[in-house]
Amino acid sequence: NNTHSGKDDVNQIEVYFNRAYWYTCPKVNWFIESRLPNYNLWRELKLKITIGTDSLASNNTLSVLEKLTDSKKFPHIPNSELLYWASKNGTEFFGYNDLGSFKTGSKPGILLIEEVDDLKLNSNYKVTLLV
Repeated sequence: NNTHSGKDDVNQIEVYFNRAYWYTCPKVNWFIESRLPNYNLWRELKLKITIGTDSLASNNTLSVLEKLTDSKKFPHIPNSELLYWASKNGTEFFGYNDLGSFKTGSKPGILLIEEVDDLKLNSNYKVTLLV
């Protein structure tokens, strides 16, 4: 389980797999184990991190954005980085190269996220699809 992965585990996986992505669902990790992966280590090692959802068996919603609003469990990680985990890294993992960025010819899928406090997401957010 990635909540127990140390530096040696990470290094071994990174050597063995040439395209490793490190998936996390903080709500599930917290629900099942009351702990989170070592995000500081992941960030220090510049791993490709994706954030997502599990199933409704361990979540009350499948909203990726809601996983980000639970960022009080990792307040030291900037929202811009969390959004990158939830968008660009995820689309890159699945091979959707025309999604998740603003490069020419891409389909960025722009969302307006309102009701944030000092650039921190909270549970009162509102989302509007712009493009």
